[in-house]
Amino acid sequence: MRNTVLTLLFFLAAHTLSAQSIIGTWEGDDGDQIGSIIFDNDGYCTFVVGNQVMGGKEFESDGKKGKMEYVIDESTTPIAITLTITKFATADEAESTSSMYGLIEFIDDDNIKMALGNPEQKVTEFTPNNSIALTRKDD
Repeated sequence: MRNTVLTLLFFLAAHTLSAQSIIGTWEGDDGDQIGSIIFDNDGYCTFVVGNQVMGGKEFESDGKKGKMEYVIDESTTPIAITLTITKFATADEAESTSSMYGLIEFIDDDNIKMALGNPEQKVTEFTPNNSIALTRKDD
């Protein structure tokens, strides 16, 4: 019985430590411009740079509609993230998807480091060329 209680307490403590949430609006400066990344509860991700918006449940780029979803894997350290961009089918083109793979590391509850690669390229480490520091702007 004692081992069961200890196991339960360990599980609860580990879950509490990993309960940091990516949900919300995160802002960062890449040296050229300030942008935001919004992660919502429904698994959609939106990038906002200046007046340009890409992602979310539905967006339009170059006259084509699409969506951008995210999945995180908190079982890895750092946290693995996959962004999937789906371009909706049109009369001329079939639906298509591409993915970007990256890493997230929580510095604290309101600051993260995020690294993303080019489409279909897996990022395995943080480098000055692939990462950005982001600060939470809301909950």
